[in-house]
Amino acid sequence: MLRLHTIQLLSLITLALLVSTATADYPLKPVPFNKVEMTSDFWRPRLETQRKTLVPFAFERTQPGVEHLKAARDFLAGKKVEDHRAHRFIDSDLYKVMEGAAYLSHVPFA
Repeated sequence: MLRLHTIQLLSLITLALLVSTATADYPLKPVPFNKVEMTSDFWRPRLETQRKTLVPFAFERTQPGVEHLKAARDFLAGKKVEDHRAHRFIDSDLYKVMEGAAYLSHVPFA
């Protein structure tokens, strides 16, 4: 058993060394998304269209997800929930739209 733990520990140390040496020579550095400024004539209009058109449309289309969350809230509060049919993807679609809207909220628009 001790031998197995020793082998696992050595494997982890080796992997950590390989990763640290592999990334040391990598010329690109990660940048937080809120530090990136889109100024090109290609991306800027698309972001504006997403903000003005796509996000409101997507929130409208995911309204059943909001209703599903309200039903879950009521169920957890002990209230009787009628005519509610759970759907596997309804919440995740709403979360994706919320995430996209949150990212767009960090983009400064003139």
